[in-house]
Amino acid sequence: MNPKKIISILLIQFISTILWTNTHAQYNPKLLIPYNQNGKWGWSDTLGNIKIKPKYARADFFDEYSKGEYLSVMKDESNQMRFIKTNGEFLFPQKYTFSEFYWHNNSLDFIVIKNKTKYGLYSIKNHKILVPTKYDELIFKYIGDQKMVFFKNAKDATFSEFSDGKIIKTEYEKLNYNYEYNYEHFVFENTKKQKGAITKYGVKIYTDEYLAMLKKKEEELVSISADNIPPPYEAMEVTIGDEYNRGNVHNFRTSYKNQNYEFKSLITKTKNGKYGVVNEKASEILPFQYDEIKFSNSGDYAILKKDGKYGIKIFFTHYPTIKPKYDAIVKSRNITVTDTWSFALMEVKIGEFKGYVGENGVEYFKK
Repeated sequence: MNPKKIISILLIQFISTILWTNTHAQYNPKLLIPYNQNGKWGWSDTLGNIKIKPKYARADFFDEYSKGEYLSVMKDESNQMRFIKTNGEFLFPQKYTFSEFYWHNNSLDFIVIKNKTKYGLYSIKNHKILVPTKYDELIFKYIGDQKMVFFKNAKDATFSEFSDGKIIKTEYEKLNYNYEYNYEHFVFENTKKQKGAITKYGVKIYTDEYLAMLKKKEEELVSISADNIPPPYEAMEVTIGDEYNRGNVHNFRTSYKNQNYEFKSLITKTKNGKYGVVNEKASEILPFQYDEIKFSNSGDYAILKKDGKYGIKIFFTHYPTIKPKYDAIVKSRNITVTDTWSFALMEVKIGEFKGYVGENGVEYFKK
């Protein structure tokens, strides 16, 4: 690192400097931290008080999967992935495991559950199994605002459209999801031997011209481009539905309230072969005792190395420096406490053992 490198940091508005108290450590599901106890995982609050006993092979953070519904993904004693509630109960009976889950407008709507080799569907909103686990195959898609699921086994094919937990079933002899020529749809053949598609505009029967084109394409191996393809059905709409963010979004950006700091810029310097940090007035911010100081791209924290061990200094916090004593340390995430306050978490390693440490210095693990 260039000892003269200056990392200019604009004075960011800081969070309230009220000391962290038990008030902040109340049973807020967003503030439950995965806790590693001798290789078994559970959850604690930010002060390290155990809230869900460590007994699982894996634990993740709790997030709001549906409005007011906080869940975490974990791996149980039998090495099966499951959803767990903040009270330590499983979301659905233990005989079921989850296969996939689906998002709509940043909310988890449905979970595909599995019982041995059979699939079904669980509704987060309605807290119940909507479709029993009896199907060999499942296809789940959003077409526009329509939630569409196709379950299939050796004897039947069932199309399900969901609305407030209600299921409308329509039977087809053949049904598959398809996306081509800039529109997405389910392709079907009904009991009347009619072929068509289910789109966000409803059920459409293919035109004779379109079916003739498909037959020619199949029999003569004709390549047909999207430019000269006839409309598959009358009054075809070619626009597709809105794009949805189906992933759970974490806000990792810490926001700050007006606070005065003893620096406007941070400058890395060396003295007697050791690194330290001073401000624009040459006042010492970090003592000259480190073998290496590596700032983050944003400049709000720095990884510290001393005698082969690592710690971290978060500059916009009232908590002290986390001293170098770990074999590795990385910034993991910020947990939102309020609209203006987020709590930083670091992932650390001691040998092959992994755990979390809070910006308050609390270790969420026990070896």
